[in-house]
Amino acid sequence: MSELTKQEIEKLKIELEGRNYSQRTVYDYSIHCGRFFDWLEKESKEITPESIKLHIFSLKKHYYLVIMKEIQKKKGCVMSLSLS
Repeated sequence: MSELTKQEIEKLKIELEGRNYSQRTVYDYSIHCGRFFDWLEKESKEITPESIKLHIFSLKKHYYLVIMKEIQKKKGCVMSLSLS
């Protein structure tokens, strides 16, 4: 793990702890973000601003159209979601 990744993970931990997230959540988020940052560093030659925008949009779309829909079903509520 690079020094930059370690610094970013530490910032994340501070932010999550400041918001009173559980230690398990802080740990899980840190591990997964660290893995993502490591992957980014390895693949950075192929990453462009356009590809980053596409990946972020795809993740948002998945979150809103799949995950939120499942959460709404479990809670028994319906919400209108937009992806602007």
